[in-house]
Amino acid sequence: MNYGLGHGLGLEEHDAPFLFLKPTDPKRLESWKEQRIQEGMVLAIEPGAYVKGEGGFRLENDIMIRNGKVEMLTEARIEYIS
Repeated sequence: MNYGLGHGLGLEEHDAPFLFLKPTDPKRLESWKEQRIQEGMVLAIEPGAYVKGEGGFRLENDIMIRNGKVEMLTEARIEYIS
């Protein structure tokens, strides 16, 4: 995955923590900082699908960590109409 999975929601549109895979490249690892998900955080989870040269889309759902569990705040869906 060459993009982030999501990010925190807070005072800014894209707030910490930022959800990325841990880099394996030694140079990128130098600036890597692990961020732990904590109670009360609200996160935007935005998986996407892309086709090179064509474009793509992302589907956002917002979650909150409450009582050590994930609570869904939104429920984005894809509908296929034929």
